[in-house]
This record gives sequence, structure tokens and C-alpha cells, in this order.
Amino acid sequence: MTSIRKILSRLFNRGPITVGLSVIVSVLFVTGVVSAATTISTNINTGGTLTVTGASTLGVVTATSLNGNTFTTGTGVLTLAAGKTLTASNTLTLAGTDGTTMTFPSTSATIARTDAANTFTGVQTMTSPVLITPALGVATATSIAIGGGTAITKISVLTTGAITPVATAAAIGTTQQTFAVTGLLTTDKIIVNGPVPTSLCPMTGYRVSATDTLQLDFTTLTAAACTPTAGTYNVVMIRN
Repeated sequence: MTSIRKILSRLFNRGPITVGLSVIVSVLFVTGVVSAATTISTNINTGGTLTVTGASTLGVVTATSLNGNTFTTGTGVLTLAAGKTLTASNTLTLAGTDGTTMTFPSTSATIARTDAANTFTGVQTMTSPVLITPALGVATATSIAIGGGTAITKISVLTTGAITPVATAAAIGTTQQTFAVTGLLTTDKIIVNGPVPTSLCPMTGYRVSATDTLQLDFTTLTAAACTPTAGTYNVVMIRN
């Protein structure tokens, strides 16, 4: 108490100029201390708004809301890279296995579901996929292996167009006739389906005799001449 009295006595015994300078120096000193980095080691309870300007370093913070956003108590970690923005437009629940990384497309896109049908408009590249009872539309493939056989590289349905085979010889026997079918190779396997055959000279065989050339065999079952059925012959071409 005596020390305080001495300080007050000295202060009031000084002239007005000295007192004014002392006050100014004291204010500047306090302001400088407050404006510098300040560490608060105890709790701050405020019933109003606490405004902090400048960069602040916070330790463990417990808050029920921040800028209108509600936070629940937990020990999770949310990390955002510098300059990045995370926007949630709807209520979502994310689940998965800890430590896994999900890489999204490089452009904006819609994520496909695994429990419902999806329509893909882009080209999908899958390695050794297993398709269970698929419904395929127009499909393009470089090869397809069925069972343990040789891979099939192409399957096409070709046609002779409307043709009229010539009459066979007036004798029992087989006659070979050739027709142009673009797209055939001699190494192709083929299946030919023609119009209803003539009973006395039906088609009994076929092969690719040359590139773009279909050979049809007609067998005459009578000693009289016979003209095979005219029309369109369809050819299923299989290539390996």
C-alpha cells in the first residue's frame, strides 16, 4: 500500500506535461503488448461475440456451430489441400474401408451404381470382365473366345441377293455353281440358309471357293434336268 502511495505522490507532484507524457507512454505500451502475439492459457467465456482479427492458431476447440454449420463431438480428421474447395449439395453418408483411395474422373461425370442398371455413353475398357446373362446391343470386339476353342475375330451375315441357279444336267449327280458374295475369304467357316429347296435337286453343300465367291452344290435326284430354287441365300460367316 505504501508503494502505491509513493507512486501516486510522485505522479501528482509532477507537472501536467510530465503527467500527460506518462499517460501516452503507458497507453502505447499496453497497446503494443495487446497487438503482439498473445497466448491465452485459460478459458474464455463470452455471452456475446468474440471478434479475432488476423491469423490465429487454435488448439483444441469445442464448438457446436461455426458460421451456421453444426459440428458434433468426434475425433475425425478433415484435411483440405491448399486452395481446394469441398462442396456438399445434399445430405450424404460416405462409407468404405479405412485407408482406401477413391479416384474420380478427370472431368465432371455421374458415378454409376452397382445395384441397378446403368447406361454408359462412352467407351468402356474392362480387363477380363465376367458378364452374367448380359443383354448386348451393337457390340464391337477384336476377338471372342467361346469355350476352349479358337478365338473368333468376326461374325457376319452376308447375302447372295436374288439369284437364279442354272438347271442341272439330266442325270443323277451333283453340280457346283458359284455366286459372288463380297466379304468372304477361303479360310472362313460358313453356314448357308437358302429358300425352300426343290425336292428333286436340293442344295446339299456349300463352301468358299475363292475370295468373295460362294459355291453351292445341288444334287440331282432324277435322270431329268432340274432347276434349283431361285431366291436369296443368306450366309453366316465365322472368321478366326
